[in-house]
Amino acid sequence: MKRLKRLVPTFACTLAVLIWTCAPVQAEFKGTLQRDQDWTLNVDNGATGGTTAVTVFYLGRSDESEFRTVPVGEGVSLAFSKPGRGVRRIIVEVNPPRGQLVPVELVQGQSYTWMSEGDSRVVFNVE
Repeated sequence: MKRLKRLVPTFACTLAVLIWTCAPVQAEFKGTLQRDQDWTLNVDNGATGGTTAVTVFYLGRSDESEFRTVPVGEGVSLAFSKPGRGVRRIIVEVNPPRGQLVPVELVQGQSYTWMSEGDSRVVFNVE
């Protein structure tokens, strides 16, 4: 029993350090996408600072992701196929060059827009 009393504070401190060192994930909810429709992501990397990275996470039965890049000085339209069955949520992460502001638009029936400065994450539910 005495040994257990010594281990509890040790485990509590270890857990506190782990929680303290891990940055919280923050994402802005943008809306709802349809699972039976294709969608596009328009990214305007007109900045001169470097390449913009785009990662799309499909969360559901089998979590998957897609990674794309947008070259310096280009605006591109990235096409994505239907989310499909089992996908409940889509997270779009945009990582522009440091100090650059990149406009992003997701289109599926309607338009969802945001400005990405630094690492940004937006979340969509899928119905």
